[in-house]
Formats: sequence, C-alpha cells, structure tokens
Amino acid sequence: MAPLEVGDKLPIDVVFSYLPYDVKEDMELTPEEKKELICKAPEYYNASHEWANKKVALFAMPGAFTPGCSGQQIPGLKATLAKFKTQGYDTIVALTYNDPWVMQAWRKENGIKDEILFLTDVDTRFSKNLTWNQGDRTSRYVLLLDRCQVVHAVKEEDFSQVTVTSADNIFHQMQLLKEEAEQS
Repeated sequence: MAPLEVGDKLPIDVVFSYLPYDVKEDMELTPEEKKELICKAPEYYNASHEWANKKVALFAMPGAFTPGCSGQQIPGLKATLAKFKTQGYDTIVALTYNDPWVMQAWRKENGIKDEILFLTDVDTRFSKNLTWNQGDRTSRYVLLLDRCQVVHAVKEEDFSQVTVTSADNIFHQMQLLKEEAEQS
C-alpha cells in the first residue's frame, strides 16, 4: 500500500490497540483495585468501523515521551481541541508505535481522559503500509478523514520537527477545507 492521498478511502481492515480511559482512574482505589486497573489487557480498536461515520484528525508521532511529541504536539492538541470540534471533527487521535501501556501512561501524564484517543500502531503496521515510518517508529504525519475518506494528508520531511503537522497548522487546514465545502 502506498501513502494515502486526498480522496482515498481508509482500508477496511485498519485496527489499532489501546487501553481506553476508565472512570476508575479518577477514584481512590485500594491497592488491589489499582493493580487490576493497571494490569488490564489492551483492546483492539477497529478504526475502519469506528470512523465510518465520523470526522477524524489522526496525529501520528514518532514516540510517546519524546521532546517534539510531549513538548509540542500533545500540548498543541490539547490547546486546539475545542477549535477542532468547531470544525466538526468528532475524534482526535494520537498514534505512535509505543505499546498500549506506554500510551496510557502518556495520556495520564498529560491529564487527558477520553478527549483524545491514544492508539498504538501495532508493529507499526499501518504506518509501514503507508511507507510513513522511520524504521520501527511511526513518522510524524496527519490524516484528516471524513467518513474514512482522506481529505488532507501531510507528513513532516524531518520527523524531529513539528511544522506542517502542528495543531495550529492542521486547524488552519480544517478551516480551509470547511470553506471549500461551503463554496461548492
């Protein structure tokens, strides 16, 4: 599979892995309850099915707890989240190659519950199929999807930088796409 381009449909078999937010995370728990919560098994997330009737902004990043991702990308997503919603985006995704437990810890470290999905690109399969990977890591890229159809796709040439994939730049792209749709 080649990189997805505007107009392409997401393949029907795109599945990620994750540990979804659990309201118990916000409660006082006994040590046994904490252990049970921490040791949960990851769940599969069938993106092709879940996103069939949604607008999705997928932000792929090289790795959790890395300087560009933790220092720029996630804070930018958090700051711009409400703006994304004004453009009709139902689901915002942070995707890396890291395992679901690392992604869960990263989500918690950033004070995020379920407003952003933290998904694992298992074996970097999805990113490798797009050829948007850096070895076993995901590259830094963004896909904007409308009912699983690509409406915008961009990849950083230098994955250590956050420029074309910054939350502000992607919000601007969302505005342009909305304006184009209103004019047609």
